[in-house]
Amino acid sequence: MRRLMGMLAMVLVLVALPALSQAQTLRLILKDHSVVTGTVLGVDEGVLSVQTDAGKEVDVPLAKVKKAFDADTSEVVSLDSLAGAKPATASASADDQADEAPAPKAKRHHAARAAQAAVDEQSEEMRHYRARKTTSEILDWTGLGVGLVGIVVMGCGVSEMNNATSTYYKSTNNNAGAYYTISGEPGYYTADQVASYDEGQGWAITGGVVTVAGLITTIIGAAISPRNPEGAMLHIEGSQVALAMPVLDVTRSGEMRTTLVGARF
Repeated sequence: MRRLMGMLAMVLVLVALPALSQAQTLRLILKDHSVVTGTVLGVDEGVLSVQTDAGKEVDVPLAKVKKAFDADTSEVVSLDSLAGAKPATASASADDQADEAPAPKAKRHHAARAAQAAVDEQSEEMRHYRARKTTSEILDWTGLGVGLVGIVVMGCGVSEMNNATSTYYKSTNNNAGAYYTISGEPGYYTADQVASYDEGQGWAITGGVVTVAGLITTIIGAAISPRNPEGAMLHIEGSQVALAMPVLDVTRSGEMRTTLVGARF
């Protein structure tokens, strides 16, 4: 009985070993600077399917993968090998394993450190990219909001100035109290009209200053923003709108061209 149980246990181990050796966990760094880590399920027509630690299946087109690393050893994985990868890799026979000479520990350690350094560098680049993009978006939308407020204030000031000078007297009018003149405006005005005009002028100047400040803030945000696709100044993709300095191209005839608005749907 014990011999039979021992043989059954050996059979179960031999059956389980290939399944254990099939799973490969990869750390994928995409071209949009995001990172996907998961176990390889398979490849179908250039789309790599992986299962994350949370158990969620994610499909990643190989065309969007910038670098791939083995999550266990941090060694670089060739994208060409991923293109032809299968869900499972059969374990090598005992004779094949005996023929393969193990790599020196120092060499494997150096390769792992180099791969980890590449991952750290890519992660730092991704953090820097996200920080620039976040700062740029804050400055862009803050500048636009401030600029719009400035325009409204300036418009209200100009309207009050126009209302104050809408009626006037061609000469002094003692009965109406029109003894005052306003620079650049015809005729004579009352003290209330002059006060209203001065107040509107103050709001108009304040609104103009606020508008200019908002415009400068928006320009700074666009200047530090990462380039939009196709070099457009205004890029629309999904529900997001991004501002950036446009890329200027010079044609053979010497004409300068740029893309103001770009969109992806």
